[in-house]
Amino acid sequence: MQTQFTIYIVGSLGNIAQVQELARKLRTDLSARYDTIKFVVHDDWTSHGPDPDKYYLEYAHMRKFTYAEAMANPIATAAFEVDKAFIDEADAVIMLQPCGKSAALELGYAVGQNKVTVIIKDGITDNGYDRIDIMEKFATIISNNITDFLTTDFDWLVSCLKEKAASIW
Repeated sequence: MQTQFTIYIVGSLGNIAQVQELARKLRTDLSARYDTIKFVVHDDWTSHGPDPDKYYLEYAHMRKFTYAEAMANPIATAAFEVDKAFIDEADAVIMLQPCGKSAALELGYAVGQNKVTVIIKDGITDNGYDRIDIMEKFATIISNNITDFLTTDFDWLVSCLKEKAASIW
C-alpha cells in the first residue's frame, strides 16, 4: 500500500518561478526516491500570475472600498477559503523565502494546526546571513536554501511525516 503525503508551498508573488520549480522538483525528482510514498504538491496559488493582489487592490480602490470592506468582499473571502483549504488538507507546509506577511500567517496557521512545517531561507550559505528571526523556531525544519532542502532536509521532512502518520494510526 502506498502512503500519500500532501505538501502545500507558500511563498511570494515575487518568487513564483522559484515556488513552481520547487514544486516541480518535489513532484518528480524526489518522488522517485520514495517508491512507497506519493507526494501531492500544491502550488496552485501561483496559477493566478504575478499580480492578482495588485488587480484586486485597484478594483477595491475603484469601488472605494474601505480595507475592511475589501476584505469582507466575497472575492477576498473565496480566495482566502481556497488557500485555507489547501493548508487544512496539507500534511506539511513549506514556506519559501523571501516572502511576506501572508505567507508568514499561513505558516503560523499551519504550526497552530500541528502540521509539519518547513522554512526554506533565501540562499543562506555558512555565515552568509544578516539577521536571525528567533520565532522561526516554531517551524519543524529550517533549511538554509533550496539545495540543502532537496539534498538533506527533505529526508528529514519525510521522517517527520512518517512519524506523525504513525502516531495518528
